[in-house]
Amino acid sequence: MREIKLTALILLLTTSVINAKSEYKLNVKPKVDKRVELLSVVCRLAGFEEYVNDNIPNYAKDVDAYFADYRLHKLISLAKKLNTEQGISYDAIASIATSIKIDKEIKLKNDLLLKGIDKRWNKESIDVFIDHLNSFYKETNFTKFFSSHKDLYLVAEKNFSREILKDIDFSWFENFYGAVPNADFYIILGMLNGHSNYGVTNILKDGKEDINVIIGVKEADGNGTPIFPAKEITVQTVVHEFSHSFCNRLIDIYYKDLKTKAEDFFDASEEYISYPGARSMSYEILVRACVIQYFKAHVEKISTQKLINKERAKGFIWIQELFNALNEYGMKREKYPTLYDFMPQIVSIQNNLNVDEIKINFEKALANIESISIANDDSEIDYKINHIVIEFDRKTKIAEGIENPVFYSIGESEDFKPYMHPVNGRGNEQKSWTVPIDLNPDTKYTFAIPQNAFLSEDDLPLSEMYIINFKTRKKLIPDNFQKLPKNKRDWMSFDSYSFSGNSSGYTFKGDIHFERNGVEMDIKKDTVIFMKNACMKTNSFLIKLEQDKLIISSAEELTNLKYDADKVVEKENKICLTGNASLKLSDKSSFKANEIIIEKTAIKFRTRQLKN
Repeated sequence: MREIKLTALILLLTTSVINAKSEYKLNVKPKVDKRVELLSVVCRLAGFEEYVNDNIPNYAKDVDAYFADYRLHKLISLAKKLNTEQGISYDAIASIATSIKIDKEIKLKNDLLLKGIDKRWNKESIDVFIDHLNSFYKETNFTKFFSSHKDLYLVAEKNFSREILKDIDFSWFENFYGAVPNADFYIILGMLNGHSNYGVTNILKDGKEDINVIIGVKEADGNGTPIFPAKEITVQTVVHEFSHSFCNRLIDIYYKDLKTKAEDFFDASEEYISYPGARSMSYEILVRACVIQYFKAHVEKISTQKLINKERAKGFIWIQELFNALNEYGMKREKYPTLYDFMPQIVSIQNNLNVDEIKINFEKALANIESISIANDDSEIDYKINHIVIEFDRKTKIAEGIENPVFYSIGESEDFKPYMHPVNGRGNEQKSWTVPIDLNPDTKYTFAIPQNAFLSEDDLPLSEMYIINFKTRKKLIPDNFQKLPKNKRDWMSFDSYSFSGNSSGYTFKGDIHFERNGVEMDIKKDTVIFMKNACMKTNSFLIKLEQDKLIISSAEELTNLKYDADKVVEKENKICLTGNASLKLSDKSSFKANEIIIEKTAIKFRTRQLKN
């Protein structure tokens, strides 16, 4: 271990990780950066979804209006091609934005090392992109647009400083990590970034670095002024991104020793984690454990366990053990002056963990849905249903920021939208939830309940996303349907398929759905389908529905009956039709039910079976 530590120390020194404190700038100020705005406008015109938002409405309108004539510019076409062919998007855009400088023309920084640019770019694509970017910049007179919004930018910078920056303790980085990078730190406000935040490090030829945190401006007040109300999340983002400059190097130095077990953890948590490999996961888990240490030191009465479980839910399943190790580091700073000095302990702790056991314990703590009141693949769901009931195997709560946990798409679309009806009982913890929904008749739906929509009492998510596919039944009520008066009895007489309330004068023709006082019945294409508790009189017989059994009684001889069913039993005065039963009477009346019983005393039936 001594030889490894010496080698690592040499590497630290050669990459200028340990540096004189005078090089470390604590006076970080937020700034709206011309380069970032230029690239954001390009991506918005090219339709990159992460840059297409109207979070700052007036600014977004100004962008669309000013650059409307340049949507077909060769740069926009190139951006679309790079997005499709090389995956240029999100932080790859941020990486190139902070790598350029704008003077009379746009070019890469003179002192920049290309190895620090996002790997999705290559030398050829960078050169062509910057050439087209120069043309776009000049032809659109981007400077004019940028200058015309200086007042808005100044307000955004001022509000960020007042609402967020004053609460960030930048001295913590040096105190906690024990050594600082040879770097300058920058906070950039991205006016079109929406909810996206990025951390980008530019590596310079002299070994120094520019560490950029790009914060998406995601909210405006009623006057369109940028505001930053989500203080905890924004502070967390800044601390998180700046911490990468400390943690990534330490992981790189010790990754040879960490790699095997790190890959085991990545394989075990790959279904939960959103990072591309074991090294990236190792960067992230160390950063996230350190960020929780920041909040532990700065936020009174904060639940560190809640923060830990949120990270476990994202696939960092051994972050509890890593956080505990950092607690030990905090208590033994005389022995371990820097986090670099403590890294061998972190290596040892990780490599001695039982991956399978940690994963099993993690998955046992996840909530599961036991039942949902709408059955999957049902094609006859009542479109009048206005809620579903979700039963869990343990108490759950609706996650913060989610009004309604059910997302839906219609038909074959994969465009899922949340229901906007808020759920009663938010803030409670319960095993059963009644969730309001809206349905249309004769429509295919897919319901999705995301993993993070409900959380267990330990703030852990569901074990998986739940998907329900179903179709609602057709609407049988005509648009001009008029309900019968409430004082009418629960039976109706009919003749020639014109239905009327008993001597009421109300008449309904064609397809209808009748429902009153617990009676429910459909009439469609001359077929009467009894739904619930129906009792009807005709000119010659009485018809009752008891649960799903249809009973037809007559005082007269019924001739020319036509019927079909899975099973037919004929007795002296009774015919029993069971399973998919259908019946036609001589007057062309037609009935369907699960079971039909035809009763007549001392009368012989003349019948014939329906042909398929």
